[in-house]
Amino acid sequence: MEKIQISEIIKWVKGKPININSDFPITSIITDSRTPSPESLFVALKGERFDGHNFVMDVINKKSKAVIIEKPIEKKIPQILVNNTLKALGDIAKNYRKKFSFPVISIVGSDGKTTAKEMISSFLSSQYKVSSNTGNLNNEIGLPLSILKMNKSTTIGVFELGMNGTGQLTYLADILKPDISVITSIGSSHIGLFKNHAELAYAKCEILQKTKKLSVINGDTGYNNIIKKFLDGSVLFGFSRRNDFQGKYVRFDENGFDLMVVPWGKNFFIPFWNGAFAYSVLASLFIGDYFLDEKESMRKILSQFQPLEGRGKISYNNGVKIFDESYNANPDSMKKALFYFSKQKGKRNIVVLGSMAELGHFSKFYHINVGKFLKQIPIDKVFTLGPNTELINQYSGKDGKHFDERQELDKHLLSVIRKGDNILIKGSHINQLDKTVHILLGR
Repeated sequence: MEKIQISEIIKWVKGKPININSDFPITSIITDSRTPSPESLFVALKGERFDGHNFVMDVINKKSKAVIIEKPIEKKIPQILVNNTLKALGDIAKNYRKKFSFPVISIVGSDGKTTAKEMISSFLSSQYKVSSNTGNLNNEIGLPLSILKMNKSTTIGVFELGMNGTGQLTYLADILKPDISVITSIGSSHIGLFKNHAELAYAKCEILQKTKKLSVINGDTGYNNIIKKFLDGSVLFGFSRRNDFQGKYVRFDENGFDLMVVPWGKNFFIPFWNGAFAYSVLASLFIGDYFLDEKESMRKILSQFQPLEGRGKISYNNGVKIFDESYNANPDSMKKALFYFSKQKGKRNIVVLGSMAELGHFSKFYHINVGKFLKQIPIDKVFTLGPNTELINQYSGKDGKHFDERQELDKHLLSVIRKGDNILIKGSHINQLDKTVHILLGR
């Protein structure tokens, strides 16, 4: 982050300065009281399980320069009083973003946005100094903190934006002000937070109304009647012929797939076992072609790119091949992962499925739907964990077992898996199946 004068921040957040009698520079904005620095400004956020106001004196004692608070601290310390500290954090990032004129890309979607963000960043790093989110810091806290890491050496920004309700993407995009936006997919993720699927699709398209130059949209969704309202100045990508930037599967095996970019007449090998990643690849190739002078570097980067931990990474332990999709799950990504996993060659293909969160009153329907889908594909065993996943077992007709406690699941898995097995582990993050992955890897 570049230095910002405290007087400028006070103006941005429309705050009331207390015990600030002179101007001084701030070199970092923090929300974690454990990571102060001598010229940092601590924003005291309030959450369901914490209140940053309780840690104000900790950061001051560790040499932070000032704090932003919603209620005055009865100590003679530099503080800025605001109505809402979360909004203040967004206001700081929004105004800091205005200091830079380089292009910024936003990435949203039900599936594949983190992979697309990492892939696009890898492509563009061959020519640009890229600034992007660390991990999946993509919400009202994570995105502003990510934007504040930009500096004078940055020449392009690539940021993913998360969404779990109407108006959230409007808020985040108003902070980021993207020049180009990518929608990797529109699916049933978070459907429980909306009245219906149409409302969800409109919420995803909020980003398009805040995009300055170009929108790159998955044209293979079931929401083209909604997307078409935003097509002015947009490019559609996908596998159907109606798309402007069309892909085509040429070959698929257990190690990956060859993807043809039809407008270019060129094939690219993608070392991903899950063919659903092709949408992230297509979007990334389009963005890479849009910005790069030398395009062939993308081929080499793609051939070496590996799925991320929790998002398709493959690991091995004692002859067991573990497919880690433990970070997230929704009805669309669940079925795609199961379909491509069923094509893996091994002694047994075993799936461990956690519940799909934020589906609301659609939850039972979608879990039953996954069970019926499993019945149609070659899977040897099905183990489930969490609410409504017993319906997956019931409707799959496969050999397996349901668990209410993850520890019991882990214990059972260790007793039944054997050398030569393939194991897919997938579920929403609330299931903590990443810990199951670690157990199976002997960590």
